[in-house]
Amino acid sequence: MSGPRAYTEEEVLDMILAHVRRAANYWAKLPDVDPATGDVLTIKDRCEGVAYSILILLDGGSGMPAITLKLAPHPDDKGFRRSEGENWFEPGMELGGALHERFYTDNLV
Repeated sequence: MSGPRAYTEEEVLDMILAHVRRAANYWAKLPDVDPATGDVLTIKDRCEGVAYSILILLDGGSGMPAITLKLAPHPDDKGFRRSEGENWFEPGMELGGALHERFYTDNLV
């Protein structure tokens, strides 16, 4: 009999993928019309629901710790983009923590 231990990388990956699958299944199975309100659930609503569920997972709001997203551009990216007169991504920039909060407040689309 063994005691408590850290999760393995494989176990954590399985948990993440299971969460995403559950979110997709949940949103796919909702009725087209909410019986309580009569509101129509559009394809966009469903897609946003899955996206929001994934962002909550990344932000640590689903029973797992937060998952930091870290930029890892190709080594030639900065030079290429600079030569094209474009902005570039700095390696190592860490993102996350409030993604789900910004999803509906930042009007990016």
